[in-house]
Amino acid sequence: MGAAQQTLRKRRRRLLWGTPGATFLARQLWRRSHLWRDVREKRPLVASEDDGAKDDEAERGKPRGLFETLMLHGTIPGRLRRKIPSALLMFVDGQRFLTIIGLGLALLGIYGPLVGAPDHDGFRYLLLPLLCPWVPALYYKLRPIHPYSGYRGRWGNLGPMIGKDETDAEAKGLVDLLRSGEGQAAMTRVGKLSSIVLFVPMALVSMALWGSLTWTLWSRWLFFGLGLSVIGCWIAVFTQIISWGVRTWADRINEEAR
Repeated sequence: MGAAQQTLRKRRRRLLWGTPGATFLARQLWRRSHLWRDVREKRPLVASEDDGAKDDEAERGKPRGLFETLMLHGTIPGRLRRKIPSALLMFVDGQRFLTIIGLGLALLGIYGPLVGAPDHDGFRYLLLPLLCPWVPALYYKLRPIHPYSGYRGRWGNLGPMIGKDETDAEAKGLVDLLRSGEGQAAMTRVGKLSSIVLFVPMALVSMALWGSLTWTLWSRWLFFGLGLSVIGCWIAVFTQIISWGVRTWADRINEEAR
């Protein structure tokens, strides 16, 4: 293989996996998830509640490293973790990390290109932060998240998770919580908070770049920036609402058990 082909492969790999720092953080998040441990130890992906109790014993008293302290948000008891698809648990465990990644992508999409000719559009800076978070928020208000159906239940060959809410009362409680008025109110709060978090820095950027802003509803960055910001907001909103749902559900079950 020639040097030119090797260079091309490296560029493709870098484009696929992103920066080394982001790759490192994603790898740390994956290795600290229970799904990684199940794969590494060749355990069944859908295990019994006894395995969840063993997980609790293993995690109890275990010191938290720097990555866990900064990026991972709390823990869910092992018995309840076994009732949730591992794909969703990755969003719950990595709530801070994935929220930062999502909002960062959204801000990048709104701001415009970092290299080449700048595209500082005032309407994009002030309107997209208020609109983009509501695309996923309204979608999940109209179609609440169902953890045990569709691709979410099938991810990672977790077939037995599909329809678990029909046979498990606690799993049904999670579905009911996400569909309830309380879940709708939580989605509204997430949409409002995401809009504020995006609007404030972009308002400051607009003030700093006021002299060079253009005010037009059409720009060369509009479609790419809109798409990137919606994707970023989707990651952040989904992470926040599924984390709220799972943690609220787990806390109430633990309170009832006391």
